[in-house]
Amino acid sequence: MTDSSEDRYAPNFGPFHIRKWFIQTDETLATETGITADGEHMFRVVIAAAVHNPCAGRWVEDLSPWVEASAALGEEFGRRIQAALGDHHAAGYGKACLVGANGEYEHGNMLLTTAFADPVRRAVGGAQAWIPSSGKRAGPGGSIDVPLAHKDALYVRAHCRGQRFASSLCRVGSATRQEQCRGCRASEQVLRPTHLSTDGQGVS
Repeated sequence: MTDSSEDRYAPNFGPFHIRKWFIQTDETLATETGITADGEHMFRVVIAAAVHNPCAGRWVEDLSPWVEASAALGEEFGRRIQAALGDHHAAGYGKACLVGANGEYEHGNMLLTTAFADPVRRAVGGAQAWIPSSGKRAGPGGSIDVPLAHKDALYVRAHCRGQRFASSLCRVGSATRQEQCRGCRASEQVLRPTHLSTDGQGVS
């Protein structure tokens, strides 16, 4: 392996340089107070990628080339989500980005627009609702809460929740570096291990 400047951050996924992919899953069988599920268990999955930020440390007026290219990222996120869910059915979803200290928030957000999101919607099926989103700048070891909501009806309150994605949970190590963006995409099978809704609209 060489360390020449020409080899650093060379594209390895379309126009992007992806350093690592991450996956985080959990399955909840009971509430925090010990009440066991009266239906399906809550299964959640987070897929994330540490992507080199080509705009780090400089002002870039036009981000549209990266927005357009993010559709391929969405396809790959969707494929990985399907694989991680297995036989589980996605009921909710969300997205988020962490941007290294040398970047701007918009450098992460440019990878989470409709171009990225539509392939993910197709992957989880249906998915008519707007995908809740979050983002921020952070240093190595940073964490972010990925907002979750029902994939077909945004205002179903029983599906409003967050899923934390952190270095300590996925052993991300040095991500997010100063020159990287980390995109996260979360899906869930059901929101809560006990059903709190009787009318389909959820409860506060």
